[in-house]
Amino acid sequence: MSGGYFFWFAWTSWIVITFFVPKSKVRTKLAVVLLLLIIMSGIQFTIGGQAINASVIFLQMIGYFLVRRSKGTTLLYVCMGTWVIAAAYAGFHFIEVFDPVVLIVDRIWLLGPIIAVLVLLLAVDRRKRFSFVILGFTHGEWLVTFGFRHSYHPVELGSFASLDVFMVSSFLIVCWSALEWLATWIASITDRRKQTSSHPSAS
Repeated sequence: MSGGYFFWFAWTSWIVITFFVPKSKVRTKLAVVLLLLIIMSGIQFTIGGQAINASVIFLQMIGYFLVRRSKGTTLLYVCMGTWVIAAAYAGFHFIEVFDPVVLIVDRIWLLGPIIAVLVLLLAVDRRKRFSFVILGFTHGEWLVTFGFRHSYHPVELGSFASLDVFMVSSFLIVCWSALEWLATWIASITDRRKQTSSHPSAS
């Protein structure tokens, strides 16, 4: 069922953030954003005959907000990186329609990891990864929508199937970032123990 992954990951993340993460401004903002995203996903409207899911507009606004302070070469890199992700996202859809192949793996678990890997390669900074995946996904959705607008295969901008891909990509990015943090934490603990053992206290 389209939207199943989206709602499962979104609600699970909201519950974890709300009830298990220590209170802070960041926690509150994340919880509010997730709740608004879930609400927005149920709002659809039409402009010029094009069906649009409000969640995509909401995500795009968040993406622009996250990169609002980027300037110069940093902003240029963000733009180039997000458009690389958007092109890969749109290219997958075009190949899927115009040169169909039999997919043994669910397309969500095929496209989701592709987007996640691109984000991890392009954004080393863990804090910038969400802006990359959000803007890459939303711009990719616009490319797909305009590409199919006058074809026999019109699509909804921000369909639940697309939101599934976005949420799977985000989940994989969070998991990888958590593993990186864990590796860094273990390395710091190991270094402390080595320093302690190399400088024993005088008896």
